[in-house]
Amino acid sequence: MLFFLACAGTVAPEPAAEPAEAPAPPSGERIVFEAATDKATPAMWVDGVRHELTYKVFAEDGQDIGGRPFGMLVDVNGDDIEQCNNQDFAALIVVDGVTFHLSHVECHPSAIYITEMDAEMNPVWTRPVDMSGVRGSMLACSGDVTPWNTLLSSEEYEPNAALAVPGEGVSDNWQGFNRIGNYFPDGLATVNPYDYGWIPEVTVLDAKGNTSVVKHFSMGRFSHELGVVAPDQRTVFLSDDGYGVGFFRFVADTPADLSAGTLYAAKFVGTAIEWVDLGHASNDEVDTSLTFGQMFTADDEGCTPIATQFGPECLSLVEGMDLPASRLETRRYAALMGATTELSKTEGIAIDVDRKRVYLAATINGKGMERGHPEFDVEGVDHIQAIPNGCGSIIAFNYTEEFTPTSWETVLAGLPMGQGCHPDHIANPDNITMLGDLVMVAEDTRNHDPNVLWAWDPDDDSLTPVVYAGPDGAEMAGIHHYPDVGWFTVTEQHGPRGKHPTLSAVLGPIPDL
Repeated sequence: MLFFLACAGTVAPEPAAEPAEAPAPPSGERIVFEAATDKATPAMWVDGVRHELTYKVFAEDGQDIGGRPFGMLVDVNGDDIEQCNNQDFAALIVVDGVTFHLSHVECHPSAIYITEMDAEMNPVWTRPVDMSGVRGSMLACSGDVTPWNTLLSSEEYEPNAALAVPGEGVSDNWQGFNRIGNYFPDGLATVNPYDYGWIPEVTVLDAKGNTSVVKHFSMGRFSHELGVVAPDQRTVFLSDDGYGVGFFRFVADTPADLSAGTLYAAKFVGTAIEWVDLGHASNDEVDTSLTFGQMFTADDEGCTPIATQFGPECLSLVEGMDLPASRLETRRYAALMGATTELSKTEGIAIDVDRKRVYLAATINGKGMERGHPEFDVEGVDHIQAIPNGCGSIIAFNYTEEFTPTSWETVLAGLPMGQGCHPDHIANPDNITMLGDLVMVAEDTRNHDPNVLWAWDPDDDSLTPVVYAGPDGAEMAGIHHYPDVGWFTVTEQHGPRGKHPTLSAVLGPIPDL
């Protein structure tokens, strides 16, 4: 069990007295954060020892780092397009003794910036990772660093390929997808929506920061918030960000190799979880040149009603198209197979090995998660019947063996208050990650200001504010603990709607836990 100490006022000591020491944590407690009273926590306790912490902002979007503007979008030839101030996930990867910071730049097209860091966590140089070999990327959101020291990136809000118009992108320009045309000299002429909506893996090859990139078609295509790798190095949990979405689990054939494996989709049955087998596939087996119409027919006799991110549909699978449909249209295929596609804005994932839980952040509990929603519950299919909560929650999937959850429950929820959310509770959780046996919860809310990075102790349900974001609704993002480096990354994402630059920061040094 862990407790958290708020910073208390002090009384000036007598001239001859020794300076007052901060109180030690309660006997037997292991990790204690002192609560942030201004910007960030000043210290944490580990095994009764107080460790001072520094919150260091080392870059903002557009900043010149070694002659390169941080976060500038580039095209397939490496030429500048425009500045993006929407940095998100942040990875720290050490190769041959050199520490690199990799930052997702969440725009259309997207970018991943690699930055060399010195021993004091100052940036030395920066440049965009070359994504031309995978036809660029889009909306790189959250991510994970694998046990084998690579970045698992993401592509959020996949375009609706049913609305593809050759040479014109998609007809509804979903989430601004057609801006991907800025990546290519011929614009949208050769853009294929099935090139986007995947999990890219980035490997830093050497101390010079050279990289390689692959998109894992084996893991399915949907609105990837992120994939998180379990300690077995085979199981990956995958969240799907949107309304009318699913939750997925991928099991690789070989540890530390995500190029082939079996994909599963969760089916909620009361408080139990069943896993619908979506089949096995490898990257090489998935043909992204196919069209939606080659895999599905719509509104024909015998079609199956489904409801997903793209609304209610009645679809039939073309014979022999199970494998491509399971990967190119993973969410629709999962719904046809009976899996649950009623989740709302499911985002961050954290694996709690000690408690045998997988945590999933639901930014909002609504729409398909409500009982009998007219748009997202069709033909009597209503797997989740939750009480609506506009402040969101954390769901725990409980597993007993082989990282296969068998039940679920809500373990932490925001508290609606008036037209917003209570400031002393979580509000619209987004990114989550483990730090020791604490769950760190980052907010993306307009329901209280500022957004907060919380430390939550599942044992006693206590919450401590660790970092407060900047003003005007800056999102807390990019959170991750890197024990080998001794720092915890944070991004204060202002985004295109904001009035301020996005800030890249670290909190630490974090002692051994």
